[in-house]
Amino acid sequence: MTDALKNAPPSSPSLARALEVLAEALPTTDEQLQAVLIAIQEACTGLVDLVERGGQLSSDLLENALRVVCLGLAGARSRLEAAATHQLAAVCGSWSAAVLAAADACLHSEAWHAAFHAKDGGGKEAYLRGTTLARDMLKDDLLPLLGGAAAQLTADTGFMLAPHFRSLLAMGCTAAEVVGMRDRRHRCPGLRNFSVLNVLWNGIQRLWTAVPAEVRPDMEHQGLGATSLVQLLLGYVRKDVRACHRLLDPGLGKLLQYWVQKAKFVLAEYPEAAPACWQPLLDAAVCAQRELGLLQQAAAAPEAPPGSAALAEALRAQVIPKAAALLASCLGCTTADDKLRVMLDALRMRLSSSGSDGSGEEATHELRSVLHLLHAAPGLPVQARHHCVALLSSVLEALSGPACAPALSCAELREQVAEATLAFLATCCHAAVAAAGNPELEPRERQLAAQTWERCQQQLFLHTLQPHPLTAQLLGCVWADLAATASEALVQSHAAVLRDLLRLAAAADAAAGPHVPPSPLCSQLLGLLACLLAAAPPAVLDAYYANFLQLPSAAHNDACQLACLAVELRLAALVDTACSRPAAAQLAGEVLAALYTQLHEAAPLVAKRLARQGVAEAHAETDGDCAYLAWLLDALQCAVAYFASTRVQPAPQAAQVLAVLPGRLALLLSHAAKHGTLSFAGPLLAALRDLHTLAPLEQHDLQLLLQPLVACLQRPELAAAAAQLVPALATCSTPHAEVVQAALAAEPPLLQHLGMEAFRLYARACPPENVGRAVPPSACNPETGLPGEAFTALMQQYAARSPGPPPAAEDVAAWAAALRQEALGAAVALRRAVEAHRAAAEAAGIGAAAEAPSRSGLESPGQEDGSAGSSQQGGVVPGAVAAAAERLDRALLHLETALGGAPAGPCRRQYASALHSTTGPAAGVA
Repeated sequence: MTDALKNAPPSSPSLARALEVLAEALPTTDEQLQAVLIAIQEACTGLVDLVERGGQLSSDLLENALRVVCLGLAGARSRLEAAATHQLAAVCGSWSAAVLAAADACLHSEAWHAAFHAKDGGGKEAYLRGTTLARDMLKDDLLPLLGGAAAQLTADTGFMLAPHFRSLLAMGCTAAEVVGMRDRRHRCPGLRNFSVLNVLWNGIQRLWTAVPAEVRPDMEHQGLGATSLVQLLLGYVRKDVRACHRLLDPGLGKLLQYWVQKAKFVLAEYPEAAPACWQPLLDAAVCAQRELGLLQQAAAAPEAPPGSAALAEALRAQVIPKAAALLASCLGCTTADDKLRVMLDALRMRLSSSGSDGSGEEATHELRSVLHLLHAAPGLPVQARHHCVALLSSVLEALSGPACAPALSCAELREQVAEATLAFLATCCHAAVAAAGNPELEPRERQLAAQTWERCQQQLFLHTLQPHPLTAQLLGCVWADLAATASEALVQSHAAVLRDLLRLAAAADAAAGPHVPPSPLCSQLLGLLACLLAAAPPAVLDAYYANFLQLPSAAHNDACQLACLAVELRLAALVDTACSRPAAAQLAGEVLAALYTQLHEAAPLVAKRLARQGVAEAHAETDGDCAYLAWLLDALQCAVAYFASTRVQPAPQAAQVLAVLPGRLALLLSHAAKHGTLSFAGPLLAALRDLHTLAPLEQHDLQLLLQPLVACLQRPELAAAAAQLVPALATCSTPHAEVVQAALAAEPPLLQHLGMEAFRLYARACPPENVGRAVPPSACNPETGLPGEAFTALMQQYAARSPGPPPAAEDVAAWAAALRQEALGAAVALRRAVEAHRAAAEAAGIGAAAEAPSRSGLESPGQEDGSAGSSQQGGVVPGAVAAAAERLDRALLHLETALGGAPAGPCRRQYASALHSTTGPAAGVA
């Protein structure tokens, strides 16, 4: 080391003298300490001058000089700590600022770095040794001295260490820019060092923490307070987050966690800075959500960039939750109502105004940030939680907006919304219950907790009334989860309110008339109440049924009461099917019997009036009776649907009603169709469909339904219900092809779909010979009379989309025989036409010319039973005979396609192999 010091540049004699002083023994007196401090200042100043002057520098000189400075500073620190009373005055000297400047040159100077990486330099290892010396000099010697001096500051002295703090802060900012790869010096090997960043910012944190509280105002006055410090840290969070998808550096995840941790510490020490830091922190959290989406897209690509998945996981699992916790801490640190209101209003405005460009991506990021904040509700004080109810309202309002609609199509985000809403509601509910019985709380806190839970319930019911399917789905999940954990009293109160709303909606639908479809609000309330009761305890469900599932005494001639009863029966079917527990079976059977009694009393009266008067006159007189009958039948259909959906064995009385009800309803529908009154045909058709699922309809009942079904299929409002009943005709012995053809001939796309589905089910169960008859003539080949290729291909698509059980062997044989007979009939007819043309040709004198090709082309050897083989016509065949041969070829080709593909049935692809095994290759007809 001594030789290296002697080789110091002649232009720096002060550096050489200072190094000689520092190389001597440790200071033991105040005079020696003063000399050492002066030597430290001169040595550090000389080192900085050498580096700034540039030129070729000796790496050995720089390293050894720095080592001597470190040894001298270590000795001075021991002496200064021993004389603690004079530490402040000594540390505030210019020597400490010189040490900071020398350390900055060593850690961040490109000239210093170039001296070690030059041709004659010490290389990377020597540079790292110098960096370690400078880092340890700060960590072990200078920063502890600055912290001890800061503790001795008073209100009279003020913040005397402001220059040192600024220098240290500047070094920390430089290190942050280099580590964040925003400074070009990060390209220098070894200069981007996270341990240096850690030492510098730990020193900033210790120095700031050591300052007494009475000196903090002076720090704020000089622009070095907690607010400026936290905003600086959050600025680095935002900058590093924005660079994630561009740099894809795995170390950025750890760096972001570091910045958030530092900001959290400062806010915990100085909570007054929370309102000023709310907006920068919110920007950083939203930016993290945006970068997470970009990284997840990159990781999901076929050629995912390396590091994208790891960085995305770091953001998702560490950075974003910690940023959300810091947002919650900001709310918890703010005690003023006006400041809380301003902070949350800013977030609500961002959530409502984002996505105005139509993209919706920014709205999704805002929504995710709000959800994380709602998840942190258990850690919020009651005052902050009270103000967050407005935030819950904004989330529920955003669900039905166009900005969030594309993102909410993802099930993951819908689950996050439901979980966050449930977490907030459960926290507010528990806090209200706990505060009511806690005498240690102040009356204001108990009242605030109760008001918060009351406002939450108001928001829940308020958004329930929005007829939006996504809102209904999410709130249904939330209500179900809340009911599974809440008390019975809470579930009963919510169920009672929802039931009242449901009855109002059902009564309004009944007042609108029987022809008006049910309102979306009624369906939404029905689904919400079903979710609530399905998750409720069994005792609550049994009590609900016992109180509400019964035929009211005022239901006679009251359509509104019957409409309310219908929705109660629908509710029971939904809940019991979901729970697999037929709790309402006994009551539903009793209601079914009572409704049948009313039907028995009301239906004959209406039928007599219709028979006595003309149709036009009857409409005016019997409009009220028909409306009442329509809602009576709707309630009756809901009672039947309960047993059809739950598959529960009904009681003897209900079973008897279900047995006689099909004939009664079929007769009533037939009578109404005969007189042209189909206002109540919808529930009749639906009830007959459900009854058919319980037990197949009788032949007499099916015969009564033929003409009404044809009439209903001509009515757009009834065609869908009528098409669903068409498969029941598969066992009807009376000719009914026109009914199935009417279902297939519908023009609207939805009715076409229902008609094809009905035909598929019908063809699966009906006799084989009825399938071809049921196809409309417009869908058949006009030459062969068989189903056309377009219809066959469409039917194959429906069959493949709705596969059924494998067909039985006898069914396959029956289908093959039926198709064979149809093809044979077409072939025989064509053969007769060919013979007629041949006879005409012979009469014209060209029989000899036509005989040879006719014999060789139209009749295969060995086929003497009238069947036809493949046709190969020659050029001398007359035109009429050639046309007939072509028709025969097409018929046989159609037969091959039908036998080789599959007939109309459960699944044509399943029939194909079975048909081949039964009939062999479909090249001819046996």
